[in-house]
Amino acid sequence: MNIELSRNQKIKKGIKAALEGLPLGLGSNVVIPLIRWLLAVFVYRSAIKRFRRWQNAKREAKIISKGITNGVNMVIIVYDNLASPPTYGDIFFSIMFARYLTLRDIKVRFYIVDSEYRQDWNNYSKTEIGKSKFVDEQVHLARTIINSSLAEIQRGPWSDCQELLSTLPTDSIIPFVDGVKCRIGIYHDFWILLNILITQNDDGILEKLLLTGDELKGNIDIQLAPKNSYITIGCRHSTKWGDVRNLSINEFVSINISLRKRFPNHLIMIVSDELGCEYFSSVAKKYNLACIYSKQYSSTYVGDGALILNSDFFFILKGGGISVFPQFSKVPFENYQPANEMLMWSQKKWASWQNQDQLYFNTDVLPHHYI
Repeated sequence: MNIELSRNQKIKKGIKAALEGLPLGLGSNVVIPLIRWLLAVFVYRSAIKRFRRWQNAKREAKIISKGITNGVNMVIIVYDNLASPPTYGDIFFSIMFARYLTLRDIKVRFYIVDSEYRQDWNNYSKTEIGKSKFVDEQVHLARTIINSSLAEIQRGPWSDCQELLSTLPTDSIIPFVDGVKCRIGIYHDFWILLNILITQNDDGILEKLLLTGDELKGNIDIQLAPKNSYITIGCRHSTKWGDVRNLSINEFVSINISLRKRFPNHLIMIVSDELGCEYFSSVAKKYNLACIYSKQYSSTYVGDGALILNSDFFFILKGGGISVFPQFSKVPFENYQPANEMLMWSQKKWASWQNQDQLYFNTDVLPHHYI
């Protein structure tokens, strides 16, 4: 399956060709070496930043572990929409961390700050009503996934959160409290923290933490055929932002043909939002591809996740927020996407608990013909 160059890669290739064409060898001998030096500096600084994030997460893990041992009364998790994008996948890490704590019989207050929004929220909705509706979905997602009487889900303005910070009981903990006070993005760091805690002391908690199709199947509007009868493909098609991560027509067709050969006795379900399902349905008809679509069975993000968890295999190219469901489960998958700000557990594993039939490929370090 040949995956075509992304728009960014095409731009880079064009710029390099233009620089190499500069007179007197200025491009090859001066400009390009300078760019490579600047990139090396950037990579070095990024490595230092990643190291510091790991060290910070390790310190937080010690605090949490000590709190669990000493009987901490409550852990307060703050998810600040001023410092976070309007995406499902990013809030998922803090939600799963809250789920982990409740499984350890610790009370959790999950506080979503929704009085102000990061700039990219305007790409999602320019109206306060639209933004408020998405926060409603964040609250619903947290309640559904945490699913514990020990968790209290709240939303409110930053002023209330500040009051909460100033009156914090001595037997309570706020993870990454300095980042919370400075209102910087800490949502990815919950992922690192959760990995560390799981590896330090699993004692059977992982089995309860990972999501299952049976647990979430109540979120599917129309029940599908029994498990093992279909596989799922995450297909992204957004007109709002991040169009470089959208599947091209050639990629969609190639993936379908390849997986049909690998799973000849399975239906292929396309998992996407309403716009994506409608778009890829038209593409499939044009190329005579037999597919079913998640929006035929589910009207929600959680419902789409339940469909994936009930499938026999999941595939996604270029990533997307829906991929967190199989990554927090035992469902076999192949995930090709850039790591970006995420810190992988190792060079080959996205998570410490990743199984041999769960394959994650960081496309930042792969050639463009990587499948």
